[in-house]
Amino acid sequence: MHDSASSNKKAPAAVGPYSQAVTANGFAYLSGMLPLDIENGSIIGTTDAEQTEQITRNGAYFSTHKPARSCVEVAAIPKGALVEIEVIAKLV
Repeated sequence: MHDSASSNKKAPAAVGPYSQAVTANGFAYLSGMLPLDIENGSIIGTTDAEQTEQITRNGAYFSTHKPARSCVEVAAIPKGALVEIEVIAKLV
C-alpha cells in the first residue's frame, strides 16, 4: 500500500500509465526519469553524458544527498533515450 502518488510540474510528465513518484512508509519511489524537455517532451542531448545531465536537471529534488542507482537491461528505453534513472529515497 502506498501513502500517496505525486507529480511535479517542473519535471516531465510520465510517458506511460504510472505515477512520477509514490511515497510509502517514509520512502519515495521515483519512476525512471528520461532526459526530456519539460516544455515539449522531446529528448535533450545526443550522448549519454548530455542525457544524464538533463535527467539531473529534471530531478533537481536532490541537494547534497545523491541517489543510489539501479540498472536493468532492456531492449530499448522509451522515446529512444540513451539514459533513464530511477530513485528510491528515504524521506526525512
